[in-house]
Amino acid sequence: MNFISSFITPLETLGSGPGRYDQNICGRLDQLLELLEKRDMQLSLNLWFHAFLSETVWGAGNIRWNDNPYQQVTAAKDFYRSVEAWALQEKLYRYMIARWGYSRSLGIWFIVDEINGTDGWQKGDTASASQWAGKVNAYFKQTDPYQRPTTGTRSGGINEFWDAGYQTFDLAAREIYERQGWPMNNTSTLDSAVVPPLVSSYTNYAGEVARIWKGYEKPVIIGETGWDHVFYDPSMPGYLNQYHNTLWVCLANGTAMTPFWWAYSDLLNDNILTHQISSLRRFSDSIAFSRLTGVTRADISAAHGDAYGMKSDQLIFGWVVNDVTDVAGDKVTVRSIPAGRYALKIYHTWRGRFIRQEQVNCTDGTIEFMIPRLIGTEHSDYIGQDAAFVLVPVK
Repeated sequence: MNFISSFITPLETLGSGPGRYDQNICGRLDQLLELLEKRDMQLSLNLWFHAFLSETVWGAGNIRWNDNPYQQVTAAKDFYRSVEAWALQEKLYRYMIARWGYSRSLGIWFIVDEINGTDGWQKGDTASASQWAGKVNAYFKQTDPYQRPTTGTRSGGINEFWDAGYQTFDLAAREIYERQGWPMNNTSTLDSAVVPPLVSSYTNYAGEVARIWKGYEKPVIIGETGWDHVFYDPSMPGYLNQYHNTLWVCLANGTAMTPFWWAYSDLLNDNILTHQISSLRRFSDSIAFSRLTGVTRADISAAHGDAYGMKSDQLIFGWVVNDVTDVAGDKVTVRSIPAGRYALKIYHTWRGRFIRQEQVNCTDGTIEFMIPRLIGTEHSDYIGQDAAFVLVPVK
C-alpha cells in the first residue's frame, strides 16, 4: 500500500472554541504524517466529515453538529452561506496549510465527504453548498504552495452524481454503494438473478468511471465504496470476489488510484486486503503510469465475457472477466491499434504473477489472443474468472 484516506475531528472543539485549535488533535496528525513519511505513503485528508455538519440528517452517529463549535456562530443549515463561519474557515485552512503543508506525505485535500449528508445541503441550499465547495477549493489553490489536488463527494447512492463537484475539484470522486439504488439482484437468491451479482457489480463501476472520464476529462477516483452495501455478506467468498473485481475493473477503466473501500475493520481486514492489493501492485509496478502519454480507453472485447482496457502511446493494458463461468480459453480482441509486433503478457490476478509471454502481430489494426486454460497435472493450475494483460510494441 502507498496511500490511505482518513478524516479528522474538527480542530476547533467545544473546549477550544471557534478560532482556536486543539493541540492534541493537531499533534496526532503530526504523528500520522511522520509515520507515513517513514513508509513513503500518502494521505488523503478529509477536512469535513459530513457528520460534523449534520444536526438532523441520517441520524445516529451521522449527527455530530453538537460537537462543532461553529454552532456558536451559525445554524447547521446555514453553514455554507454564513459570513461568520467563512471568516473562521479562512483562518482554519490557512493554519492547516501552514502547519502540515510541508509534508510530502500529505497527498490530497479531501475537502468534504458526502456533502448531501449535511443540513446545509438538505435543509439549506444545495446551490450555496456547491458554491461553498468551490470557494474552499479556490482558497486551497491560491494558498497551498505545492498545489496538492483537491476532491470532495456526495454519498454513494445512484442519484448522488455531483456535477458541480466534478467540475470544481481536481479529482472527480464518485462514491458507489450498490445497495443504494444501483442495478443488482435484490431478490437475495442466485437462481433468480437475470444478471449474476458479480457481473452487475463490476459493470456498475465500469459504467460510472467511463461516464465521469468522458464528461470531465480529469482524474477519476472512487472516493468511498463497499462496506456492507453489497449483495454478499462480508463473511462470504462472494464478498472477497466483489472486492477483487472492484480493484481490477477500476484500474482497467482508468481510475487514478484504487478505490477507497470503506473501511479497514472487520469488513476489510488483512484476510481480504493484503493478497489482493499485493497482486494488483505487482501488476501496476510493471507499468510506468506517470510516463504514459495519449491515454484513452481501449476498444476491446471478449468472445464470452467482458473486457476493459486503456491504451497509450507506450502500451495497452486491460482486464478480462467472465463471472458466469470463467475466462479459460476465451478469445480477446483489441482494435484500433498501430500495426506491428507486440509483446503480450498474461497476468493471473489471483496468483499475482505473469504466467505467459508471447509475441503477437497486428496487421489490420486488430490483435486477437486467447486466455490460457492452464490445465496442470499436480498443483492447482486454474486461471479462474478473470485475467489481466499488457501489450507492449516490440521495436
